[in-house]
Amino acid sequence: MRRKALAVLVVGLCMVMSYGGQMAESKPLVLRWGHVVTEDTPLHIAALRMAEIVEQKTNGQMKIEIYPNSQLGTNPQMVEALQVGALDMHMPAWAVMYGFTTTEKTKLLDLPYLFKNEKAAEAVIDGEIGEELRKSFEEVGIVGLACWTQGWRHVTANKEIRKPEDFRGLKIRTMESELHMDHFKTLGASPVPMAFSEVFTSLQQGVIDAQENPYTNIYTMGFYRVQKYIIETAHLYDPTAILMAKSTWDRLNDEQKKIIKEAEHEARAYERELTIKNDAEVKEKLKDYGNIIIELTSEERAALREAVQPMYDKWAPRIGEELLQKVSEIQKNF
Repeated sequence: MRRKALAVLVVGLCMVMSYGGQMAESKPLVLRWGHVVTEDTPLHIAALRMAEIVEQKTNGQMKIEIYPNSQLGTNPQMVEALQVGALDMHMPAWAVMYGFTTTEKTKLLDLPYLFKNEKAAEAVIDGEIGEELRKSFEEVGIVGLACWTQGWRHVTANKEIRKPEDFRGLKIRTMESELHMDHFKTLGASPVPMAFSEVFTSLQQGVIDAQENPYTNIYTMGFYRVQKYIIETAHLYDPTAILMAKSTWDRLNDEQKKIIKEAEHEARAYERELTIKNDAEVKEKLKDYGNIIIELTSEERAALREAVQPMYDKWAPRIGEELLQKVSEIQKNF
């Protein structure tokens, strides 16, 4: 009888443990992803796609909740939240990370006129060089999963710009990035770093003469309404870092990490397609509005690249001559 009672007790305990395990398994892991862009941008739409893929592949056992429009803070605040594990995911502009890394090689991607075209940029960003740059984030408690993009950054102004001399004396808003400011200083402009939210009013009131951003931001923020000319300088292929808190990444099992990587890869391709399509649509809308789109010739763009050569001479030793040489070698195929 004692043996029978013991057997029943053991079976009962196993059932309780099994049921408890099933209950634990049924509770989904929820990751919180914050960012600063609006809901109608390719970045946000692709983030939703990634979340959908993750939930499907895990049968609802892992979910990603996305908070757009700076709901969880500014870019720097959310990067800091990643570092302490208070936030799971974020996607800031690449330049935001300069204040969080100890190496200057990450500044490579903000050298103006670095890439020939989109395919060349993607080959560098998605390849060994991009992986090496993202690896540097781990020292500050962040995993760099990949880079998406907001497309090419262009200049808007109330005057025609085609050559380096046209930038002289121009008050242009830039991000608070040393390289962004150095770029326009080298061209003879007066860069004015300011918060993104202040740009429209500053353009409207004449505090600044110009600004630079991808087509998506030019449209969604209404800059085209207070700037007559859109100059397709394509001076930067604007990378957006897809980040995860290292503390979050480390607690995922191998299967979960695999699913996150697969979902990101699929969403990345989708985001880039959306960006190209969105840029073309926005361009037509701006034409219809009455803006003048200046499409620079290859010679005009080459002249601008030549004009910023002193900037390369200054930054190459700090970023790494070898790294720049690798970029040059990769682009020979495009």
